[in-house]
Amino acid sequence: SNSCPSRPIIFFFVRGIYRIRTAYVPSVSPFHICYVLEGNAGFHGAICCYTRVRFRRFILQPLNLANGPADSFISNAVASRAEARAESDVRRECCLAGQCQRFFDVRPAPVQAQFPGLVRLILAFLRGDPHFVTLDGLNYTFNGRGEYRFLRAERATVVVEGQVRTQPLSTTNATVNTAFAVGMVSGGDTLLRVQVTAQQTSLSILLNGVTDISVDVMNLPLGGEDIFQPNDNVIFSRDEDGGVIVSIVGSMSFTVALNNVTSIPSLTISATISADFTQSGGVTSGLLGVMNGDPSDDLQFRNGTVLLQPATEREIFPVMQTWQITTAESFFTYSGGGNARDFAFPSHVPVFSDELSVDPAIEAQCGGNAECIFDATATGNINVGMETMAITNELEIQRTQTANQDPTITPGTPITIVLGQTVQYVFWIREVDAGDAVTVALEPIENTEVPNNTDIMADGPPAGDVQQYILTWTA
Repeated sequence: SNSCPSRPIIFFFVRGIYRIRTAYVPSVSPFHICYVLEGNAGFHGAICCYTRVRFRRFILQPLNLANGPADSFISNAVASRAEARAESDVRRECCLAGQCQRFFDVRPAPVQAQFPGLVRLILAFLRGDPHFVTLDGLNYTFNGRGEYRFLRAERATVVVEGQVRTQPLSTTNATVNTAFAVGMVSGGDTLLRVQVTAQQTSLSILLNGVTDISVDVMNLPLGGEDIFQPNDNVIFSRDEDGGVIVSIVGSMSFTVALNNVTSIPSLTISATISADFTQSGGVTSGLLGVMNGDPSDDLQFRNGTVLLQPATEREIFPVMQTWQITTAESFFTYSGGGNARDFAFPSHVPVFSDELSVDPAIEAQCGGNAECIFDATATGNINVGMETMAITNELEIQRTQTANQDPTITPGTPITIVLGQTVQYVFWIREVDAGDAVTVALEPIENTEVPNNTDIMADGPPAGDVQQYILTWTA
């Protein structure tokens, strides 16, 4: 669909692809948020606006132009990203001054304005004592110690690679994620290096190995309300939970969040990439697997040999260990002449959750959740297990939301309404996500109401993923 997506969470993950900035319309409501598209040819200045209906949930909210912008519009005669930003700034100043309508009188929106359709997204992540969900949805645990290729995405001559550093907790053989790095290479030239390191109460962020941008990024408001873009290759923003979103322009985004329930500060890391990445010639590799819709080949040696599943953690360990990086491959910054070898421990033998003896009390507190049980048992700290379970539940919700696609509505032929007569209007809804239920309802717009004698019902069985509906009412 070319309309605004129903869930603004999508915008948190696609800033780098679409160059999206956040704008507020304070004259309407402090809970009103808009996303402005700045950098996609043909759609400069497109806007999607949302109104908060309860904490951390927004919905699309059409607004009267006298009070603020419509839910979606594209300003006329905007030919470049610079012009789109200039127009956005003027619009904001007008609305702050209570002159939104005057702005739209001068810069009217086209009647059929639409936001460009956003691609379906895939979310993969790493949390706790390293538990992974791959791009194809495979769950596994790998307690390596060192620096590893988290995700490498190659398309044409451009390579974006995220890397993770894992270190042991002070009193156990379990490891946690303590640092993350991402680099961008084009035609053999390194264009970007970003490093995020866990500290006791915050995150340290380095740009290209020399510039500390921690203050610039960590002072951004939560919820994607503003961005920090130090160059043309990367955009930083914050999610609602305080994590840092690193969006690689034209590619993908990584979200890095601090956990401080372990004995040393650690990180939860997720990667978001468009579902059509491989369709345009893209290839992925690393700990997050091969993105092809088939989880059975996600456990691969670096040479491409696939480990057959099901597999034990002891069998998985040497396979994923091959993704340990060398100093030449590393995007990390090392102090005092250090290198990747300082973090490599070939003799490390981790804790394997499927070989642990589990305390029934821990099992009960974790409610049977395997990752919670493992983390609590391996670290000797039930709080670590409970935190892993909470993070996992939240990330699974985000994974479902980002992968879900909105239904599309195909309108029928316009009808003529005659007072006192019963009329019918036919339209179609396509739901591409198999198994999802579609609920159809009429909602009144401002200063209107839905008549009592109105009915919507499905007309016969669906044709594939398309269902025909009939709206009936008496005028």
